[in-house]
Formats: sequence, C-alpha cells, structure tokens
Amino acid sequence: MNSNKIWIWLLINVYLPSVIVAIIRGILITAIPLYLISIGFTPAQVGIGTSAIFIGTLIFDLPGGVMLRKISERNLMRLSLAIITISTFLMYLYLNNTSVILLAILFGGGRSLWLLSRRYVISYYLDYSMRGRASSFIGASERIGTFIGPAIVAALIEVASYREVFLFSFLISLTALVSIIPFKRFELTKISVEELTPFKKLHLSKGYLISLSAIEFFVQGIRSSRLILIPLVGKVLLNLPDSMVGIALSISGALDVIGSYPAGIIIDRKGRSVSGLVSFGILAIGFILLALPYNYLYFYIAAIIIGLGNGFSAGLLITVGSDIGFSLGRKEGATFLAAWQFTGDIGSASFPVFIGGMAEVVPLPLLTALIGVTSALLALSINKAFKRIDSVIFGG
Repeated sequence: MNSNKIWIWLLINVYLPSVIVAIIRGILITAIPLYLISIGFTPAQVGIGTSAIFIGTLIFDLPGGVMLRKISERNLMRLSLAIITISTFLMYLYLNNTSVILLAILFGGGRSLWLLSRRYVISYYLDYSMRGRASSFIGASERIGTFIGPAIVAALIEVASYREVFLFSFLISLTALVSIIPFKRFELTKISVEELTPFKKLHLSKGYLISLSAIEFFVQGIRSSRLILIPLVGKVLLNLPDSMVGIALSISGALDVIGSYPAGIIIDRKGRSVSGLVSFGILAIGFILLALPYNYLYFYIAAIIIGLGNGFSAGLLITVGSDIGFSLGRKEGATFLAAWQFTGDIGSASFPVFIGGMAEVVPLPLLTALIGVTSALLALSINKAFKRIDSVIFGG
C-alpha cells in the first residue's frame, strides 16, 4: 500500500468533509439554543431543541447499519451529506421554532450516517498499522469543528441574522457534498483486503463483545462528563465568571486537539491497550484534581490535564471498532459498527444527564472524585480487554 497516496486520498475524501460537517455541527449546537432563547422559548424547551441533533443521531445509528449492508459506503457518504445539505437549506428557507428543531433531528440523522460510513472506511481501507493515526485525525476534525463553529456564529450574528447563519451552513455543506460526488475507492493493488491484517485469528466470544460494548459505553460517558463537570465546578464551587470558565474550557479544548496526533502514534506503535491505559489514567488524575479543595490554580491545571487526557484518547474507539468490524467481514461488520456507534452515543448522552441529576443530591467534589476513580478503573479494564487485540497485531 502506498501510504502517501492513501493519506492524500483520506484528506480529500474523509478529513476535509469531516471538518466541514464538524463545523456545521458546531454552528448548529451554538445557534439553535441562542435562536430559541431569542424567540422566547423556556429553558426546558431550549433543552429539547439543543438535544435535537443528538436525538437524530441516535434514531439513525442502527438503521444506518442496515443501509450500509444494502448500499456501498460511498453511496452512504453521498446520502449523508445530501441529508445534511437539505436540512441546513430548509433551516434557512423555513426559519421558525418547529422547523428548526425537526430539521436539527434530520441533520443529526445525516451526521450519524456520515460517522458510520467513515468508520467503515477506516475498517476496510486501511491496514491495522495506520488505523490509529487515521482515526485520531478524525477525532481532531471533530474538535476543530467544535472550536470554529461557535466563532462563526458569533461573527455572523454581529453583522447579520440567524437566517444567514443557516445559509452559511448550507453553503459549506453543499461544498462538502460536491466534493464527495466523484468519490472512488482507494485501490489496494498489491495485496487483498483479507491479507492486510492477521485479524482472522481474533476469536470473538459473545462475552468478550459484551465487555467491549460496556467499555465503549463508559469511555464515551466519562469523556462527555468533562463537558458538565468543568462548568459546574467553575460556576458552583468557585463562583467564577462565565468568561473565566470559558477560558478554562478553551485551554482544555486546545490541549484536546494537540493530543490527537500523538494519540494515533501511540495506538499504532504501542498498542490499543497502552493508549487506553495512558489516556484514561491521565483523565483520572485530572478529575481527581478537579475535586480537590476549591482553588483557582487546581481548577485550571485540572482542566488542562483533562483536555490532554481526552486528546490522547482520540480515535481509540474508532480504531478498536474498526479492528473488530474488519474481523467480522463486510456484512456483519457493518451491523457491528452501527451497534458500536449507537452504544457510544448512548454513553455520551446519558452521563451528563446522570451527573446533572446526581449533583442535586451528592456533593459536587465527591461526585467529581467518583468520576476520577471510575476513570482509573476504566483505564485498567481497557488495558486488559484490548490486550487480546494487541496480541493479534503485535504478537505475544
């Protein structure tokens, strides 16, 4: 396999559209709640609108696996970007509270199909020795979009209106759709796909798959916990102004992006188990430090460590899901990848809700420390569970 050619191919067909989709998501998760507040929605109604994209993602996850079995990943990519383009165009065309929420659900569905199709590409286009870096770049694209999207909203709202925000989203989504239309498979000419990895040796029992699914659920849950714990500690315990909490989140996000590429190198060269142990060990330290006596310095250091730990976990679950999906073959692998994505999405959604509810009855420092301890236990569990995969890849 010509590694230079495939990286260029991935840049054009996967990474650039991924950055665009991530930017649109960043725009919508910022613009939709602000728009709903501006037209007089209650906090509860705003909460429903804010969760609309995620609801759409969950709805489409499992059907996406069925679609992937029926049509090629290339057509699923095209369909996903078509859905995203149509949804943003209709937001611009029919701007009102009901249509924005319904179309955000549709956008979430399109995004789900995009995420699933690119997981499939990582699984069946790449050798195991490249999957970690390829997956970490995907993680980085999501983080870049989360940064850029809110800034675009802030800039456009200053000089235009929400309608122009949705128009901008449509125009860049159309760019991504046009770029993906001539999508062609990267041809593996020298060796067959079956010969790319020794993964046929990986014997998957039902119990092992269940344990991996539990890990996927908790990994995504712990990672999403930072999004609520850092603001809660900053606002509730330290009584910091919004701007200072925002700075902490920005610094944490910057470390998140910086850690993405080293994460891929660790996955590919040291193993999936080592990557999980390192990243969630760092997250455990960050969460425990966040729970320590109320101190501004500890708060900012904890936010930095949590961002770095989350960055080091970039691409880990995409890589492992690709490893398992490949070993199951194309048809069963498509179904597995959809279920794998769905399980992680449930974890991402449920943990912030759980933490928000528990914070009403459990002291916040104790709750934060418990998340830290859970992260440490998860690091050990990941290290043990993923060693089976590493033994197939690296021997031993």
